[in-house]
Amino acid sequence: MSNASEYFDWKYYMRETIIFAGQHPYLFVYYVLLALSPLFGISAYLSYKLAKDIESQEKKKKRKKEREANIAKARGKDKPGSLKDKKKEDKKNM
Repeated sequence: MSNASEYFDWKYYMRETIIFAGQHPYLFVYYVLLALSPLFGISAYLSYKLAKDIESQEKKKKRKKEREANIAKARGKDKPGSLKDKKKEDKKNM
C-alpha cells in the first residue's frame, strides 16, 4: 500500500502558498475571503437561529412560571415563603 504523502507533498504546497501570498497579497486575501464567506454566512444564520431559540425558551419558562403561580393562586395556595405563610408562622409563634 502506498502512503498519501507520496501523492501530495504538504511542505511543497505550503511553500508555494506562502510564495503566492507574498507575491500577490491582495489576490491571496481575496481568495481567502471568497473561500470563507459561505462559512461566515452560515455562522450568522445559525447565530440568529440560536438567539431566537433561546428567546423562545425564556418566554416559555416565564409563561410556565406565571401559569403555575396563577394555578396556585386559584387554589388558594401561595408559594412557600409568601406573606400568608409568614403571617401564619407569626400567629403560631405568639
